Amino acid sequence: MAKSLTATEIKHRLTRLRNFENNLYPAARARIEKLEARVKVLEAEKAEWQIEKTEMQTVIQKLLLQVDALNAKVFGKKHHPGSDKQGKPKDKTKPKTERSADSYRRSIPDKDEITGSQDHPIDRSVDSPHYGHNLSEYKTIDYFEEDIIPPDSVNLKTVTRHTIESAYCEDCKIWVYGSSLPKQKVVLGDNLPMLVSFLSTVGRFSYQQIAEHIELFYHIKISDCAIAGMLEKQAAKLRPAYERLIESILSQKGVHFDESSWKMLIEKLGHYVWVMTGTETRDAAFFLGQSRGKKVLTDKLLAPLKKTGKKIIGISDDYGGYRAVEQFLEHALCWAHPHRKLRDLAESKNLSKIYRAHCMKVYKQFNKLYGDVIDLWLAAIPEEEREKQADQLKERFNKVTSPCDKDPPQLATYKDSLRSNKDAYFVCLKYPGIIPPDNNKAERAIRHLVIKRKACFGSKTQKGADVLSVLYSVLLSLHWRKPDDYFAEYRKLLEI
Repeated sequence: MAKSLTATEIKHRLTRLRNFENNLYPAARARIEKLEARVKVLEAEKAEWQIEKTEMQTVIQKLLLQVDALNAKVFGKKHHPGSDKQGKPKDKTKPKTERSADSYRRSIPDKDEITGSQDHPIDRSVDSPHYGHNLSEYKTIDYFEEDIIPPDSVNLKTVTRHTIESAYCEDCKIWVYGSSLPKQKVVLGDNLPMLVSFLSTVGRFSYQQIAEHIELFYHIKISDCAIAGMLEKQAAKLRPAYERLIESILSQKGVHFDESSWKMLIEKLGHYVWVMTGTETRDAAFFLGQSRGKKVLTDKLLAPLKKTGKKIIGISDDYGGYRAVEQFLEHALCWAHPHRKLRDLAESKNLSKIYRAHCMKVYKQFNKLYGDVIDLWLAAIPEEEREKQADQLKERFNKVTSPCDKDPPQLATYKDSLRSNKDAYFVCLKYPGIIPPDNNKAERAIRHLVIKRKACFGSKTQKGADVLSVLYSVLLSLHWRKPDDYFAEYRKLLEI
């Protein structure tokens, strides 16, 4: 017997029937399909926004790192305890040497340096608290006082009156003089231009500072025009020494190169200064007011090599202008530059925690590799053992610079550059003790001009830049070579 439906079940079925007859279910299905289509569109838009978000984060990351670089350039970089002043990794295996108390005191002068003496006997007068007492075990104690002669207590200026005899030659119909007559009644001597050149180059003084110094200590007033004239004449006399200096640097096996900005008020060639210094001496040659192009390097700095056909080992940073230079037998790249870049990237506060941790890991690996390269470069070991260790270092280099999914864009760029120039970074190990693994020598030489640039802001004309090129090269090299006999050696160069 069939089960009869309850009133509630009948009512429910009738409702479903009316809904079906009124097309409510097909309408709901249509709405569902419409919503599903809308969901697909929104998911596609979400994927596009996700891609745009990733790209935007990458751009923001790059901009923040650029801000870090600009801040470091404008405000300077802080000292990093993990490396020395030249950017080399510190050797943590060497024990720290304790300084003695004497190392903080001034050294005792030599006997030939003593210019006077003064005795201080014991007071034996009636007013002495030890008057009438028995004194024994007499001895003397010496100490030395170093001081200067104040300019107001001695006349540092010399004035010489020249009396020239003259007569009229009746036969030749001309006046005859005992010496050549200057154009002016009062002229400046030969020592003052030497001092002005020293203050301008070694002292890094501006024209105003030179004039103030000369007037304060020597009571001689000189104008900017007089200073410029002195520098120009000194450069003309030192031009042969400048050319010999360039030849001497290029005769060495390895030569360091670097460049920096040097503003020109009236631009002729460019707004840069170049420097080159050999691996064997401290001599440095400067070229101011040049462009940054490769043509300056090949046609000006290395021009003497074109005549002789000699080739050198060039040492520089990874600036593209140094690549594929004909005069380079080999090109050695500086390890300190990527070391500093990786360190700054790892310590950047603008990287996310994941990126920063990964960059720090890469930096520590490169830091250890750099330190081992220096140790091998300094080690006195057989050639076979050196080549074996060099191959191991190259394998570590490959691992450190290999691409990784965790690399932020800037780290990926650094690694690409390192891999593409791998051979150049290991040129130093082919010449142990000769070609260093860094370019710090050129950077130290050009730093002197960078500080000078802050005082004088560059040069006005190309002629002035050429004058400073000669003076800085000859006089700075002379000062670094013989600081104690500077002016004596300076006079010898002028007499040649």
